[in-house]
Amino acid sequence: MKTIKDQVAVEATMAQQAWTTAFGAVMSEIAVLPTPRTTAGGAGDGAGDADGAGHPQLLVAC
Repeated sequence: MKTIKDQVAVEATMAQQAWTTAFGAVMSEIAVLPTPRTTAGGAGDGAGDADGAGHPQLLVAC
């Protein structure tokens, strides 16, 4: 007869294998997605928008 510890160890191993399989499947799907491209202006274009540059109406004192 198995002990509770043996049963828990088997169930934990099975759960780990299931999660590993599921995670591997998800990562395989992500790996085939196209790579994001930056615009011709580069990544620096979006930085000004984040701080309100060029949009003085967004710079409201709190």
